[in-house]
Amino acid sequence: MKTIKIFSIIALGAFFSLASCSSDDNNVDTVRPNLNLKAPAEGAVLVAGKDVHFDMEVSDNVMLGSYKIDIHNNFDNHNHPSSVSFKEAEPTVDFVFNRVWALDGQKNADIHHHEIIIPANATPGKYHFVVYLLDAAGNETKEARNITIVAPTPPVEEKGHPTVDLVAPTEGAVLVAAKDVHFDMEVSDEEMLESYKVEISARSADHTIVFSKLWSLAGLKEADVHHHEIIIPENATPGDYLFKVIVINKAGNQTVVNRNVTIAKPGTPVDPGHGHDH
Repeated sequence: MKTIKIFSIIALGAFFSLASCSSDDNNVDTVRPNLNLKAPAEGAVLVAGKDVHFDMEVSDNVMLGSYKIDIHNNFDNHNHPSSVSFKEAEPTVDFVFNRVWALDGQKNADIHHHEIIIPANATPGKYHFVVYLLDAAGNETKEARNITIVAPTPPVEEKGHPTVDLVAPTEGAVLVAAKDVHFDMEVSDEEMLESYKVEISARSADHTIVFSKLWSLAGLKEADVHHHEIIIPENATPGDYLFKVIVINKAGNQTVVNRNVTIAKPGTPVDPGHGHDH
């Protein structure tokens, strides 16, 4: 009887030990965090010398850990069949960026910043923009974008007229109906600015205007204008359009900058080679 009792106790102890180990295994977090990268978009065209508009939403079932952004060139088109060549006017440097941000103590986060600066002498061409998201348990989610870096466009300067550097949209940008446009420009004047107007019109015979709006710059001598207030109408006819920006100073002098753009129907995938901006 004693032998049977001792065996029973040993067996019972082993059972609880296994049950405890099984319980510990069930508590291990193996779920990857959620990552929704909003900007930059696939095929985004970024300008050397400017900051990057970065926007993403992240979450985890338990707790987030950190995220890392890795930007490196894709000049050899690894994993991609197409290529782009650029004529370099002066020596440039291949842009490399690698940085980690902490997300300790958060289960959800809406991250929006302009902390990534592309050097003015960055070599134009194709790049990879990769985001790695880790939760506190070490589970990883990755999301990548194909982007293109272009050389900065020389600002338009006219004596007695405002100086305008239209960064976005770029020449040949593809704008999607029912979507907002990434608008970015720097303006200045020797005396005082007054306003700026954006007008988008069809290049067809009727020159249909699909967007027109005036913004005030009163009281400013210089301004860095960045917004997504321009919405392409959902019913805009797909085709070639003229994106015109008119900047006016207090004396009434105007500087006009034009971009040839294309409007695509809602939901159309955008060809990275055309340099869309959202």
